Parts: sequence; C-alpha cells; structure tokens
Amino acid sequence: MGKDNVLLVNDWPGYSRVALSSMNPIMYYMGYSVLSLPTMVISNTLDYGKFSILDTTKYMENALRVWEELGFNISAMGIGYTTNYKQIEICEEVIKKQNNPYVMVDPIMGDNGSLYNGIEKDRIEIMRELISFADLSIPNITESYLLLDEKFNCVDVDSDEELKDLINGIRHIGSKSVIITSVCDNNKNYFIAGYDEKNNEYFKVPYKKIDVNYPGTGDIFSAIILSYTLKGYPLKDSSIIARDFIYHAIVESEKRKHIDRTEGISIEKYLHMLKND
Repeated sequence: MGKDNVLLVNDWPGYSRVALSSMNPIMYYMGYSVLSLPTMVISNTLDYGKFSILDTTKYMENALRVWEELGFNISAMGIGYTTNYKQIEICEEVIKKQNNPYVMVDPIMGDNGSLYNGIEKDRIEIMRELISFADLSIPNITESYLLLDEKFNCVDVDSDEELKDLINGIRHIGSKSVIITSVCDNNKNYFIAGYDEKNNEYFKVPYKKIDVNYPGTGDIFSAIILSYTLKGYPLKDSSIIARDFIYHAIVESEKRKHIDRTEGISIEKYLHMLKND
C-alpha cells in the first residue's frame, strides 16, 4: 500500500456517526487509504446508559500481525478511544515498528466539566502515556484540565495566560503540537486554541456556538485536522476548515424532518467543502 496509509484506532459503533464510522468517510474522501483498527465494538453511544460492548484487544493484535505480513505500510496514526493499557502498548509497538509515523491523539475522556458516562478516572493516566508519543494531541477544554489534574469541573478559562499554560502543560507531557477545542472565556466567547510546532505559532480560532448536542463532533474535527495536517496545512488553517465544516453540517442536520441527534451529524452533504487535492 502507498505512503498515505493512515491507521485509525478508535471504537466502532453499531449506531450513530461517531468514532470510526464518522472518521472513515472523511479520510477516504480526502484521498487516504485507511486501516481501521477498532478498540471495541459498541452497540450505541454511552449516552444511552445501556449498551453492549465487545473488547477487541486480541483482534487488534491479530489484525496488525496480518497487515505486517501483507506488507501494509503505516505513515500516520489517528488514535482516539482506547479501552485499556494493553491497547496503548499495541499502539506504541506500531509506532516503533513503522519507523515513527505521524501520530495524532484525541484523548477521549469527558466534556462539560466531567468524565463521560462509563469512563473511570484511571483513564487519565492512560491518556497521558499515549500523549507522550503524539505529534499532535486534540483534547477539549475539559480533557485538558483532566490531563493536568487541574480544575476538574472547570470549563472556562480565566485568561490567555491560563490557556497558554494549559497548552504548554500538554506539550510538557510530550505532545509536540496541541489543539484545545470547546474553549470558553469569561465573556462566553468560544474558540479553538493551540500551538503549531512546525510554525512555532500559538493561535486562536473563534467560532459561533450552536446550542445543540451531537455525538461525534470531536471525531469529525480530528479527522479533518489529521487530513489537512498530513497535506502540510498549518494547524490554524486546518482548524478553520474543520470549524466551518462542522458548523454547516450541524445547520444542515437541524433541517431534517425528523431530527434524531443521537444519530450524529449529517456529514455527507458537505464533504464537497473539503479539498481532497
């Protein structure tokens, strides 16, 4: 397989456009060959409070062994939800065997000041370990505070200095570049913030918040960022593209006759907004 093979490590849902089911269409549209490695198969999102989960750790090992025997090359990795430390070790082994591919990590743990339903606090240390291998990490503001053991229930930032300290704290864990999503200041202004190592640039990208909740927006954001980063775009430009795509896709999803937000965002109609050159 060619140089643009991307390994996506995330859960696989039976229902809703989240995780691999939302990332794959974007990566394919952007012209990449994709190897999908599910960390678990789950019947539906955890928001329902009732779900069936199949742990796929052993499958991950077997699939990677087969791909290695077939000579599949991996030049980049997008790592999302992982279920245990063994899966982190599996990802680390891929990084070592594949001669240090570009690694993006989305440390999926929580939002709105708390951990997601079904996520325990021991997940935080697992994510710190994974981020230490990252070229780029994309936590939301809640996950950023969790990673640094600060203000567990905080969702706002008090100053640009505090935000910069958060970014640098995550860089200190090991991530070369950082994007923090869902940032809100004391005046209720929302923005994306980060540091781009390649361009040695701190940046902020404002956005208009739409007061609806859709699962999978973080996965969509991560897939778009990874796609454009691998094409050489600066992280600020990639964030603007991802922001605009998600905004228009949410607006379009809200036009549906029967809105079922748990199904996820309707991304298909707006894939043409993404440049796949």
